[in-house]
Amino acid sequence: MLFSSLVFLYQFLPIILFIYYLSKERLQSVVLLFASLVFYAWGGPSYLSILIISILINYFSGLAIGSGEVKKRRKTFLVLGIILNLSLLVIFKYTHFFIENINLFTGIFGVPPVLIKKILLPLGISFFTFKGISYLFTIYRRETSAQRNFISLALYISLLPQLIAGPISRYRDLAPQLL
Repeated sequence: MLFSSLVFLYQFLPIILFIYYLSKERLQSVVLLFASLVFYAWGGPSYLSILIISILINYFSGLAIGSGEVKKRRKTFLVLGIILNLSLLVIFKYTHFFIENINLFTGIFGVPPVLIKKILLPLGISFFTFKGISYLFTIYRRETSAQRNFISLALYISLLPQLIAGPISRYRDLAPQLL
């Protein structure tokens, strides 16, 4: 679904706005999160799990970084969080590239090629990956504290206006607006 599509403009957006404004203030974040996840799933429902895994990685990494008093421990969790985030990106964006190059190299020696099914790139994976990394750095630098409310962090990472096209916003700028 594109922002300029008729389905978005005349069905999805009005329904979400209607539900959002009818909801109590404490439930508005849940409505926006649900809308963001439905919006993302519209483009590829099988990849919704990747977005949720990314949210979980950043939630738990952020809590671990935020709870550490020793800088070395905080740095360890930062590096782990970055590695996990980038692993998702590498798996989906570069696996096919790596396998092709390995096949070219091993083909010189007569080794049969490794065949893998083409991996489709999840929509917006670069944006939500780097948004998560940005969040972890913000906590590591102690510019803000870790978000303890899972819904708020999930909304920050999956917010539908920025999910597929950016820009990568800073967590500290959006945090006060998340309920």
